This record gives sequence, C-alpha cells and structure tokens, in this order.
Amino acid sequence: MRGQAKSYFIVGNTAKGPHSLFDSAYSNVKSLYVLTGGPGTGKSAIIRNLANTMRERGWDVELYHSSLDSEDLDGMIVTGLQAGLIDGTACPEALQSGVGNALEVFDLDEAVDRNLLQADESRMSELQLEIEHWYNKAIDTYNKGLHIHDEWEKIYIDNMDHAAADRITRELIDSLFGARRDSKPAKVIHRYLGAATSRGPVDFIMPLTEGLSRRIFVKGRPGSGKSTMMKKLAAEAERKGYDVEMFHCGFDPNSLDMLIFPDIDVAIFDSTAPHEHFPSRAGDEILDMYEKTFPPGIDEKYADSIAEIRARYTSAMSEANACLAKVKSLRDEWKRLYRKGVDSAKVAEIESRIRGAFEKQVHKI
Repeated sequence: MRGQAKSYFIVGNTAKGPHSLFDSAYSNVKSLYVLTGGPGTGKSAIIRNLANTMRERGWDVELYHSSLDSEDLDGMIVTGLQAGLIDGTACPEALQSGVGNALEVFDLDEAVDRNLLQADESRMSELQLEIEHWYNKAIDTYNKGLHIHDEWEKIYIDNMDHAAADRITRELIDSLFGARRDSKPAKVIHRYLGAATSRGPVDFIMPLTEGLSRRIFVKGRPGSGKSTMMKKLAAEAERKGYDVEMFHCGFDPNSLDMLIFPDIDVAIFDSTAPHEHFPSRAGDEILDMYEKTFPPGIDEKYADSIAEIRARYTSAMSEANACLAKVKSLRDEWKRLYRKGVDSAKVAEIESRIRGAFEKQVHKI
C-alpha cells in the first residue's frame, strides 16, 4: 500500500522577517541528512524523488514546502524511520542543529564545474543583490501591513466582550479535555498554517484535517480573540498531557491559526481570509467569535474607518506579494545560469548516495 504524505511549511516569509520552525518540526528525527549547494543543483527534485520512492514502498512522509514557491520542497521526513532530509540553504540552522543522532551533509556543488560559470559570474552577483533587495522590500512591506492590521484589530479589541470570549474558551477546554490528566508529557510540534508565497497565500488546512472526526471553523474579525483562544487551548492541552500540533500564522509567527489534537481527533482553526474555508461534511462546525462576543452594529458603527484600513492593508499585502513574485523571477534566472555548470550525472550519483543512506535506515527496522 502506498504511504501517505502530509504537506506543511516550516519557513515563513513573515512580517518579522524569515522565520524557521525547523527545530520543532524535526525534533523527532534521529538521522538527519542535509543538502547544500547553489540554486538549480536539484535539491528540491532529490527531496521529491526520495519522498515518492519511500511512499511507493509504503512509508508515510511529511513534506515541507518552500515558502517562496510551494511547488518546491525544502525537506521531507520519513516518519516511521525517524529520518529526515532538509535543504540546508533554506534551513541553515540544520547544519548546527542538535537534531538527530546522525548528521550527514551532501554538497551538490560537488557536481558543479565552476569554469562553466565564469561567463555569468557578474550577472549572478547582480542577481544575488537584486534578490536581497526585493526580498527585504517584501518583508518591510509585510511589516507595514502588520502595523495596519494592528489598527484594524484595535477597533474590535476595544469593543469586544472579553468575559464572553473567556467563557467560550473555558467551555471549549471543558468539552475537549474534560477533567482528564495524563502522566505522560505532551508532545508539541510547531509548524506554519500557510505561507505568503510568490504565487500568493497557500495553505494545507483541508488535506491536513480531512481525516479528523471534528473540525471547528473559527470565524470572526481581526482582533476578535481567535489566536488568544487557541493559545489558551494549546496551553491547557499541554498541561493535561494531550499532544498538540500548533500552526503559527505565516504572516505573524507570534499568532496561532490552527491546532490539531491527534489524541481526540479534533482540529480548530482560523477560517478567515486569506485561508477561508467552510464546513463540508459531518463533524464540521462554525464558531463565530464576532457573533458571540460583540454587540450588534460594530461593523456598521466603524464602517468608514474599517474600509479605509482594509484598503491600506490590501494595498500593502498586494505590494509585498508582488515583491516576492519578483524574487521568484530573479531566482529562476539565477537557477538557469547556475545549471550551466551542473553535471547531471554527478547529481544522480549524489542522489544515489542519499538513497543508500535511507536504505540503511530501512534495514535497521
């Protein structure tokens, strides 16, 4: 039987800069293999090829997609082997990480003939500077958008019935966890709900939750307490010994957008733009924080202010997304130039060595 694959993000292009959750996502990995090398050397292809091979052999895998282009992969984990592969250029902390009892590095630049790159060295240096410029501009603009979003949130925070929000949270805690206390420590993993990519916002909410018996779609306005509620739920779950998969906002990593509690087969998530979804089957329900924690007429009372803030926020996010698209275009050009020096036969030989490393892990089982 073909193994299952679950898709995630562990690196975010956030309003606070590039931010990685590698250490948590790879915390159960015992054997870690790191790919290094320039753009276009085939790192993403190797990760995908190996993931497909392991799935064909019946192993379940976790796929970690690139936050610049979700079609590319930054890493993968074969969960049953506790073995992981990661792009060390996307997650440089992997090279210094304490994760894993075994760490092996495969440098794909071994397959590059630098002499074949000399004619394009000047242009590649220019591209690096241009990429850095446009990426920094994207982050600066996302940060501008975050400050605008804070203005938006303040309108609702100042008008919310906080006692009602606390009551809803307590009722959820009681219904989900009851009085149970486990002696075992909770297993907590941090990942991203989605990512602001060069193609626009991308999330994997629906496929990640489709097998769960209960899904709670949280609706509401900015500042209506969605993230605060999830932080309290996560803290209580961990205190009581329930495993928690915590999904951070790809825009603001300090905010939580989704929790999965595998022990009780439940997911609860922020189901508002840019990751808006709606119930589609039995076991799905909506929790509307605006409806339950605000007096009638708040939207109407502040309609002009909200419209003006929303326009500025939308403009900032559109500009930042365009900057990321520019980064992607420049990186694609850089890859095309770098590939001129890549010996595909040597890349295939390195990939074979990586496959051999994973085969050793299979034989240990």
